[in-house]
Amino acid sequence: MADVVDISGLAADEVWRKVSDFDAAGVVTFSEFQQRLVSGLAHRAGWRGHGPRTAALLTDKLLQRQRLSDTGVQSTRTALIADESDIEKAAVEVGFPAVLKPRQGAASAHTRLVGSVEECRAAFRDTPAGMGSPFVLEEFLVGDPDAAGAGWGDYVSVESVVQAGVIQTVCLTGKHPLAEPFRETGDVLPHTLGSSLAEDVVRLERAALNALGVRDGVCHTEIKLTADGPRVIEVNGRLAGYLNGLLRQATGTNMIRIALQVALGEPVAISPPAVDGVAYQRFIAPPLGSREVVSLDALDGLENLPGVDWVNVRAEVGQRVNWHEGTQNMLAIVHGSARSHAEVLSLIRHFEHAARKCCA
Repeated sequence: MADVVDISGLAADEVWRKVSDFDAAGVVTFSEFQQRLVSGLAHRAGWRGHGPRTAALLTDKLLQRQRLSDTGVQSTRTALIADESDIEKAAVEVGFPAVLKPRQGAASAHTRLVGSVEECRAAFRDTPAGMGSPFVLEEFLVGDPDAAGAGWGDYVSVESVVQAGVIQTVCLTGKHPLAEPFRETGDVLPHTLGSSLAEDVVRLERAALNALGVRDGVCHTEIKLTADGPRVIEVNGRLAGYLNGLLRQATGTNMIRIALQVALGEPVAISPPAVDGVAYQRFIAPPLGSREVVSLDALDGLENLPGVDWVNVRAEVGQRVNWHEGTQNMLAIVHGSARSHAEVLSLIRHFEHAARKCCA
């Protein structure tokens, strides 16, 4: 389908020399960790995409918080922890409870809630050596468990397409409740918010995109639903992981194609998605504290449940599991559809039971 060029270990100038050998019209990435490189290539070639400054704001959780605060979009207490000596000062600035997370990262990897200086110090020491990224300590945004309705997550995401600074909302995505400590467990379309709250969420998301200088690209913005209204968790300048499959299943929308069109400068017109019934995907997460996959038999039976279309098993017997790796360290993804949100909720206990049977 395409030429493949290995850029492993190459500096940006070396990558540019390889890229410039092609008669390319644009560049795109679906990886959090390639955004700055791709932004530099686009800037150098005059292609469409996030500018270098915007790419930095989208991939640096400290800079992003500072920018949102400076522009009046949202003030969130945040402090840098480059090494253990920064913890006490950060604790004074942020307070507890707080969220400790990598300054640059994805999929909630190595992200946890800490309630004291001692817990923060222990969590910092528990991270793998050589991660190559300092951490940030952030104010913990307390969710309203009733905002999205009983049984659903206290946060949502907004998927958007931006061209020449004009923002089009693709959809607002409902969420399953997080697994400890902050692992995502799935998405649902349509969302379960009331119309007024949904409008507030989209309004906040657009203010954040404008503040970060997004001009051309696909964005995935996570919003916490608190008792005081929506609050930005983070803005990502890329397609959300796994969401393209759900959108195609539910609405026929192909976000990968759209991202390519944006990179090529082709006009994209987004229509409000029409969902027939309720579509969902559920990430089967190992229970907290699990060490190993001991059986996959419980996953085999899930496809026989009404409302389950298919199960994508991602684990193997004998595989080590580690919650530190976040959402990516899952056992399977369940794809399904139902007549109502209540029917989807009724399936969750089966998924959680299967996860317990699989791990030890």
